[in-house]
Amino acid sequence: MTTPHPQAPLRMYWWRPWSPLRGNFGDELGPYLVDALFGIRTVWAEPDTCEIAAAGSIIEILLSSKSTNRPVLWGSGMFWDSSGVVAADEFEITALRGSLTRARITDLDTEVALGDPGLLAHALLKSAPRKQYSLGIVPHFLDADRPAVTQLRTWPDVKIIDVTDPAPEVVREIAECHYILSSSLHGLVVADSVGTPNAYVAFSNDHRIGGPNKFHDYYSVFADPGRQLSVPLAGVLSGDTRSVAAEVERGYRAPDDLTTITDRLVKAFPR
Repeated sequence: MTTPHPQAPLRMYWWRPWSPLRGNFGDELGPYLVDALFGIRTVWAEPDTCEIAAAGSIIEILLSSKSTNRPVLWGSGMFWDSSGVVAADEFEITALRGSLTRARITDLDTEVALGDPGLLAHALLKSAPRKQYSLGIVPHFLDADRPAVTQLRTWPDVKIIDVTDPAPEVVREIAECHYILSSSLHGLVVADSVGTPNAYVAFSNDHRIGGPNKFHDYYSVFADPGRQLSVPLAGVLSGDTRSVAAEVERGYRAPDDLTTITDRLVKAFPR
């Protein structure tokens, strides 16, 4: 990718939800991270004019909508649970989310970094915030109004985190919690980044959220790929704040190789 003129913002694609939703912080981490880490301004661009894409399951969207441009992929992933493949020469690939995405790229003859850029979310914190909540709940935006989430809102010392808020705000709120339960992939990614023990919980079987492959893809980059912790929703709802927090504390395994992965992602950024 040609480095843009210092005054010209980098044309970046990230997925935007439909009206009336305001946004999805996991998809919007990219522009904030590029600014915080590299001092580069970004502007949203359509797939057929963008120069780069970062976090999110967006490779299929880009492939179906781009023109002759070859945008950089920096930590992007695939969404659908399928066996389709993508030719490497459609993009300039510097990093991919995980090994499952890597396996579906053909003729990629160079080494690329693996890891979700959301692992760099700690860069959006000016300082470590004070812990204010025992348990944070990060529902996928399609899960926000599920009955289980409504029930959890009534629990003491629980923070329901709105993923349609600006990405830096969501990152800060995740860091303010001692433990995180999330049905959003990036709720887990950011929690790993800021050092908050976390676990996955399924609030629904909504196919629009995506299947398990994007989670497997994310965890595949760690030396301990089996570190994903899942807790059953029925067990959560039959307990209380303290018991759920204790279950996450018992089962969570922090990524020992986080720094190695994030260093590779930073080095892989094109500049």
